[in-house]
Amino acid sequence: MIGLTPVFITKGAGPLHRQLYRYIRSEIETGAIRPHAKLPSKRSLSAHLKISQNTVHAAYQQLVAEGYIVARPRSGYYAGEIGMSGGSGAQAVERRPAAPPEETGKKQAAPDISFDHAAVDIAAFPFGAWRRLYREVLSADRTDLATLGDSRGDPGLRRELSRYLYQARGVVCSPEQIVVGAGTQTLLMLLVQLLGLWSSYAMENPGYSRVRHLFEAMGVEPAFVPLDRYGLAVDALRKSDADIVYVTPSHQFPMGMVMPIARRTELLRWAEEKDGRYVIEDDYDSEFRYAGMPIPALQGLGGGKVVYVGTLSKALMPSLRLGYMVLPHALLERYKERLTFYPQSVSRVDQLVMERFIRDGHWAKHLQKMRITYGRKKEALVAALKTTFAEDVRFVGEEAGLHVAAAFAGKLREAERIELARRAGVVVHPASVHYAPGTDVSASMGADAEIAVTGASTRMGGSADAGGSTGADASRDTAVSMSTGTSADTVVSMSTGTSTDTAVSMSTGTSTETVVSMSTAPNISASVLLLGFANLSEGQIAAGVSRLKEAWGGCGR
Repeated sequence: MIGLTPVFITKGAGPLHRQLYRYIRSEIETGAIRPHAKLPSKRSLSAHLKISQNTVHAAYQQLVAEGYIVARPRSGYYAGEIGMSGGSGAQAVERRPAAPPEETGKKQAAPDISFDHAAVDIAAFPFGAWRRLYREVLSADRTDLATLGDSRGDPGLRRELSRYLYQARGVVCSPEQIVVGAGTQTLLMLLVQLLGLWSSYAMENPGYSRVRHLFEAMGVEPAFVPLDRYGLAVDALRKSDADIVYVTPSHQFPMGMVMPIARRTELLRWAEEKDGRYVIEDDYDSEFRYAGMPIPALQGLGGGKVVYVGTLSKALMPSLRLGYMVLPHALLERYKERLTFYPQSVSRVDQLVMERFIRDGHWAKHLQKMRITYGRKKEALVAALKTTFAEDVRFVGEEAGLHVAAAFAGKLREAERIELARRAGVVVHPASVHYAPGTDVSASMGADAEIAVTGASTRMGGSADAGGSTGADASRDTAVSMSTGTSADTVVSMSTGTSTDTAVSMSTGTSTETVVSMSTAPNISASVLLLGFANLSEGQIAAGVSRLKEAWGGCGR
């Protein structure tokens, strides 16, 4: 572990945490602190420098946010790899501040900014509480820790989960109905075996690609059901022969819309129409909703036909593989008969720690903290996109979850945008990988970009009376008729050219909405990218969006 002795921590030179932050950053940039070198603990560094631990914590947090250092659970802080030249091995390195670009003649590369939709803010993990609870569990000298325990999960954890799910999501279940497992995919593998490989499955298109791969690996060929602005199109589901459908209603992945109560009710009616039909509700990102009251889980509306699946990992850290599913009573009995030979896949220690974490109020406190933190970051991302790209971007999903699906207008295709962003040191992720094989992604991307427009329009103050239009360019556009809901609505266009858009009729529901297309002008396309924000600071978000503008040329055209 390296030692740190800043020589310029002085009064009058700005906040101490900023001075310490600048010092460590400079040492890393010059190579004085080599990649992967372990930094002093917050306690030891604060004692050495005679400053508070809060000061060290603030400096470390900023360095983590910018990628200069990495926090490793139960290990400490380590210097990251930032791609800058410096000393290595046993070679001595002169300790001096980095020279500005005009002195070196070279512009140093900035660390990558990754809009990773799967990442979390690991620096916000409650390590202190988690360590205390681990010590509490292990100090009890419980001999039962050596056993595998109940194959469905520790009874205490299932009891706490049933209470939490009822209070937070309206899920009505007993602890008996809950099965704990090492993440959503592990539980879905069990569920497919329970429901039968011979059953007919369906899922959203686009939908979570890992679930699609899981189905395929198990020999299941799901039907792929398109989306409209309200989520999975139930009319299209009816036309398939599926008996079991996998959905993400709380924050559709990847497009981000929240399924409204009317569509949820319609989906439950589909399940009730035939024996053996079930809805697999993956309550993805349900903990993080930033506007209005949470919409109740499907399970609470029709528990006999819904298998509710959730995870604790997304709100804590991905490496903590701890998920759960709630089985209807009929499937619970089938599970007991067929699948209890599988051992529990989650460590008993982790289960006991999580039980106490929920019971003692740490879980609720952590969720509240992260809603505020992530809500602030989400607002920073949306504001930066609006300011930078103006009318050339629309998005959906900003009301919930840890990413925004952003539809960009312009001549650049998805692959071009991703590559140009990469060259600028920014990582963005495509929506196209979540489409089913054989899907005409180019055509679907335009339709889903339009979904992003229609889904975002009312939140952006763009609604109008049926037959009317709003926005500076709306008068140039012809309405696109999309039957997707139960009432007639008018939504705003995303004007990307000067030509008049052509009217298109799409029949996907039982009523008509007036929608203005994103654009059908020649050489104009729409790209939908998934922009995560959880792992970034507000400064990194602003810098990343600015780099995208530069990389894509002005407004992305």
